[in-house]
Amino acid sequence: MTATPINKSFINFEDDFTRESFTKVLKTLSTNNKYIMPFLHFDILHKQKLMIKIEKVNEYGSIKDLIYKSSAMNSYGKKYQPSKGKALNLSLVSIYGRQILEALVYLHRNKWYHMHIHTGNVLLDENGEEIRLSGLEIFVNDLPIRNEHVMNYAFENFNGNNFHISQAKPNNNSSILTDIFKNTYNIFEKIDIISFGRLVYEMAFGKELKAPFPDNLEYQDMEAGLAEVLRLIFYKKESKINTNFMYSVPQVTASELLKLKFFDSNKEDEENKSKFFYYLFR
Repeated sequence: MTATPINKSFINFEDDFTRESFTKVLKTLSTNNKYIMPFLHFDILHKQKLMIKIEKVNEYGSIKDLIYKSSAMNSYGKKYQPSKGKALNLSLVSIYGRQILEALVYLHRNKWYHMHIHTGNVLLDENGEEIRLSGLEIFVNDLPIRNEHVMNYAFENFNGNNFHISQAKPNNNSSILTDIFKNTYNIFEKIDIISFGRLVYEMAFGKELKAPFPDNLEYQDMEAGLAEVLRLIFYKKESKINTNFMYSVPQVTASELLKLKFFDSNKEDEENKSKFFYYLFR
């Protein structure tokens, strides 16, 4: 069970209809895609300002646990020391990346966005062959965007101001749920894509990307398919506000990334994936 404080949600959870509608939408999204983690129970305690979610215990851990070869039950501070991180085989990066993208395509098609994608909330199944994306409910909470300090394209798009999800306000005659499903908040989709790029980088190199985008020298030593993926995601442009500053904004959608050869489900490497899973989980 997890209890998440409702920080500055842009949904009025004091309204019974809105609260029930949100719960139904979240349940539908969580149960209709095999790469999304379903929950056993979800509720909003608006007086306590808490989101309560009950999921099955996942003893197999997350992609982050796999990178750091750690147990899901170990304390966070001890198991994720930077020196312990090990890159995953590119075949696994491709397989997990494709599955995450399929989940994102499904969410974006339904006008839902994650906003907090990282290796710690992408969970593994018992064989390590499939992932489950967790944390869909965070979208409506005005929590700081993970790695917001490097999401520098948001500053460009919002006139140099820090962007928070609460800036997306509904029209006067509609609820925020109606507005989300009616519109495509392009900035939300871009945040998901760049977060996905940072996740791919961490899987491929066994460490988090600390800079806003990979260095040009890093691309020289990358496998060509991986470099193509990251270059599309971390597409660099010159800032209009400060011409000495480069910022990165994705020029690609989840659907377009899924069509790249690197994520091709028919690659020959797919046929050999079982040996990698055996090696990693034995």
